[in-house]
Amino acid sequence: ERGSSGPIGVVVFGSDQGLVGQFNEQLAESARNELASLAGDQKMAMTVGQRVRSDLQQRGIPVTAHYSVPHSVTAISGLVTQINDAIAEVATLAADAGMPESTSEPILASLNNRVGML
Repeated sequence: ERGSSGPIGVVVFGSDQGLVGQFNEQLAESARNELASLAGDQKMAMTVGQRVRSDLQQRGIPVTAHYSVPHSVTAISGLVTQINDAIAEVATLAADAGMPESTSEPILASLNNRVGML
């Protein structure tokens, strides 16, 4: 949320291989720019794909969780569930620490809807 303080995180989906030109570099730069535009004491990312993870770390963004790119359509729903669980855990920890209401609820609802479609 723009203007709020506290930890701010993004989930960035990239690739494991460099077969798509500067795709991962552009994603990492976009994530870095977006995080820079947001108020917050702590900026972090969850990543899918080794290349984008490395690119974010090179830009000084801590990667708190990393997931491999699914190698089959059937593995996508498992990945979405893992990310959903991680976001829910972060939201719970934030609430337990007395931080303002989480903005992750719309994200979680969207992820849950998409898992049902897979």
